[in-house]
Amino acid sequence: MARIKLTLSANAGGALQFGGHRLLIDAFHNRKVSGFSTLDEKQQAAIWTHPDFVNPELICVTHCHQDHYSKTMVDAAMNRWLKAKCLLPQQMHLTDGDMQIQYLPLIHEGVEFENTPHYGVFITWQGKNILISGDCRIAGEDLLHAMHGKQIDLAILNFPWLTLRKGRRCLENLLKPGKCIFWHLPFTEDDINGYRRSAEAALNQYPGMLLYNPFQTIEVDI
Repeated sequence: MARIKLTLSANAGGALQFGGHRLLIDAFHNRKVSGFSTLDEKQQAAIWTHPDFVNPELICVTHCHQDHYSKTMVDAAMNRWLKAKCLLPQQMHLTDGDMQIQYLPLIHEGVEFENTPHYGVFITWQGKNILISGDCRIAGEDLLHAMHGKQIDLAILNFPWLTLRKGRRCLENLLKPGKCIFWHLPFTEDDINGYRRSAEAALNQYPGMLLYNPFQTIEVDI
């Protein structure tokens, strides 16, 4: 049994902790996208001293859309935490002690974004596998191919995997993760489309946990 802790910064970014490792994934962004949330000035100030975010081992970015990445903030993080490494997609694979990380080239959801360089993250630690899908196509063939034959103990996915029937069916019948955390949801004040309510209702259709409040933490055993 392995204890995993995930703390939200905003949108689909946060601090992932397990076995002494601390990874920040899409944690730094500050430019608003309508209908979604980013770090406001207060939250930007808080993240630098929040105990779940300080002194990370790795900083990872799935893609460079403004609701996932701020170059200014990532540069500030690297200057503040000098021992942190920034894992770039060009490296594709990293082994660090008992942890392995693989970047998965995946097509971004939405026809208008399908040519955007985009990656999922697949982490193996002590025989446990964690998938972070990023903004990939829901039930996309590229992800299914990458995961073929692999056990997924924890999947960290965007909320349409939960709210869309095709996402739920793919999870139930093909990917079959042990546990799921769903994010990329707006904070209450930004939820102009009712995504939070839809995600909460969809938990009646498929089991999982929602990460959607500032600096909310979920801990799971896998």
